[in-house]
Amino acid sequence: MFREDKTTQMAARFLTLAQGRLPYILLMKMLYLADKQMLLKWGSPITYDRWIAMQYGPVLSATFDLIKSKTGQSTYWAAYIATEDYDAVLKTSPGDDDLSDAEDTIISQVFHEFGHKDQWEVVKLTHGLLEWDNPGSTSVPISYERVLEDSGLFSRQDVKSILGNIAMQDEIREIRELIA
Repeated sequence: MFREDKTTQMAARFLTLAQGRLPYILLMKMLYLADKQMLLKWGSPITYDRWIAMQYGPVLSATFDLIKSKTGQSTYWAAYIATEDYDAVLKTSPGDDDLSDAEDTIISQVFHEFGHKDQWEVVKLTHGLLEWDNPGSTSVPISYERVLEDSGLFSRQDVKSILGNIAMQDEIREIRELIA
């Protein structure tokens, strides 16, 4: 289940580190890389967004839709982040109450590694990721399972356990939303 709140706070953190503005393609790559790193290190992503391979590398599907939205939708994201031409711009900070210390550490690490690079250099780097297959002018899903398996860090049983924990976290969030 997509976490727009955490995704917005993560994007805002990247934008704050970049003095409030980034090419949105670079922001998208860093969001994906942080989400992936969180999965590999802690067993769950930050955003719970659906990962997809597109022409310019992996992206977070719902987040991509938020960035590309021109309708001025009333969303949590739109209250804090705007798209101006090909840049994402921080309008105001949403805070970071929903981000854990571990997530914030990963966000900082990803920014320090990629935040000052040319966006096309980072696109090229993501084309080298094992999970990215060139989909041409369409998109194809990237599964958590594939990323976990391709990493070589986990046994088959570990992968099943991690995926089970993610599914259970999704169910718990759905139940909390129903009773809230």
